[in-house]
Amino acid sequence: YSDKNQNKARHGADPNAQRSHPMSLKMRLTLLALGALLFASIALIGTARMAQSEAEARFEALILSSKAELWGKIISTEVERMGTGMQGLTRDRNTLAAMAAGDRAALADSARPTFNRLSASETLSRLQLTDTRGQVLFSAPADASGVTRKAVVQQALAERAVVQGLQRDDDGTLVTVLAFPMYQRGQLAGAGVFMRTLDTALSDLSMANESRNFIVGQRGVEYTTDEGFLQTITTDPARIVAGDSVQRARDGEGHWYSVAVIPVPAPDGQALAHLVSVSDYTESFNSQANINRLA
Repeated sequence: YSDKNQNKARHGADPNAQRSHPMSLKMRLTLLALGALLFASIALIGTARMAQSEAEARFEALILSSKAELWGKIISTEVERMGTGMQGLTRDRNTLAAMAAGDRAALADSARPTFNRLSASETLSRLQLTDTRGQVLFSAPADASGVTRKAVVQQALAERAVVQGLQRDDDGTLVTVLAFPMYQRGQLAGAGVFMRTLDTALSDLSMANESRNFIVGQRGVEYTTDEGFLQTITTDPARIVAGDSVQRARDGEGHWYSVAVIPVPAPDGQALAHLVSVSDYTESFNSQANINRLA
């Protein structure tokens, strides 16, 4: 060996080479720690997003159930309001006698003032009186004839009971109906039919939860609390009705809306139309978007 090699043999390996092993191990530990931290961060973000999705699902379910419950209470109030006018009609002897006799002229003379009074007090929007077969004998404010197609009227006559529910009137208008049997000297004389259109119910819903509300049926928008608004978030209301129960929508000015779609059922459960209830949640949406960006 040369002198240099002899020194290496006596004193061992190069000191710099010995120090390189601890540095390499430290680097590995550092990388391992960074990898674990990265994995934990990804897991936390994933968990946070899953929790956010679950929270959003619960929030959407709450929106739907609360609006459906409120709408149901409002419709019940509409029926109760009509119920306050029943007694004045069922105890009107002239009306009952004319119904039993099938005398349309006499019935009109006695029933017209009753309709005017109940309409002025906003107890009802429409009134019909039928014979025992459901044949319309009197109708106000618009004339009608023939056998009514409203199932609740036929049910009230068949069961001799008070029946209520949402129905389409014979002209196709969606209304809240209260149908009840009427008797002359203990014999069934026919049925009284009180109806209210849904304008007031929609307005009450809008005032209760600061929403915009619409009734959308096969013919399009049938009732609205905000004329023209629905067209700012969709070009086809039928697509909203056919979509999810709770949706998000955005208008051209950057406002975000929560859209709840609730069936409007007849007493037999068949959907006659859909309530579309729209609430502005731009502020909460933008707050959540900022949180997501920070995450």
